[in-house]
Formats: sequence, C-alpha cells, structure tokens
Amino acid sequence: LQLIGVFSALLGTISLVSASVLLAVSFFLHDACEMSDIITGDFEPFVGDKVATAANACFNDTNLAEAFNMTEKVNFQQKLDEGLKQLDKINVSQSFQIVLGPLSDIHSVLGAVSDSALSAINQVTSSNEFPCPFADIYTKET
Repeated sequence: LQLIGVFSALLGTISLVSASVLLAVSFFLHDACEMSDIITGDFEPFVGDKVATAANACFNDTNLAEAFNMTEKVNFQQKLDEGLKQLDKINVSQSFQIVLGPLSDIHSVLGAVSDSALSAINQVTSSNEFPCPFADIYTKET
C-alpha cells in the first residue's frame, strides 16, 4: 500500500508539472498567434498612431507617400514634364533677341564714345574719395 501511495504522489506531481508547462506553452503560442494577427492588421495599438501609418504601409506593401497623403507634394514628375513640354513650344532664339536687341544698341552707343569723353570720365572717377569710391580706368573695350 505504501508503494502505491508513493507512486501516485510521484505520478500526480509529474502530471501537475507537465500540465502546467503545457498550459503555459499553449497560452504563449495561442497569444503569439493572436498578437501576430492583431499586429499584421493594425500596428497602432503597439507603436502609436504616427508610426503605425508607416508600419502598416510597409507591411501591406503600400507606397508611403499614399499612406501619408503626400502624393501631390512628391508627384513632381508630371509637373516637370508639363513644364518641359511648354519649353518645346517657346522660340528661345526669339526670346533672346528681345534682350539682345537693346544690348547691341547699348554696345553701339558705347562704341561711339570718343576718347576725350573717356578721358573725362576717367578723370572724374579717379578720385578714390568718400562720395566716389571708384578707381577704375575705362577704355572702349571695358
């Protein structure tokens, strides 16, 4: 009778320990599966609302610009292409002529300045004083 009592006590202890271990493992595995299901659905309860947007987008293979509603701010390729199409319509040489015409007129006027006028300008501007801090010497080339 004593042998059966010791054997049942030992078997009961082993059963309780193994049941406790199996229960803990099953809770852990079940909770891990539930947590992974919750996390893959929405990261917000675990990482906060600001980071969750990016984490959800990355996990669901969504563009981050779309997740943060920034597509208009980063979609500059279309605007750039439209601008380049407008440049194709512009006659650049004609636009330069608008600027080059007055410049050539100024150049012809400056070319007509006489040597006596240049020497007078050089004499007036050579006084490197407070009201006129210039010491340049002007020629027809400069």
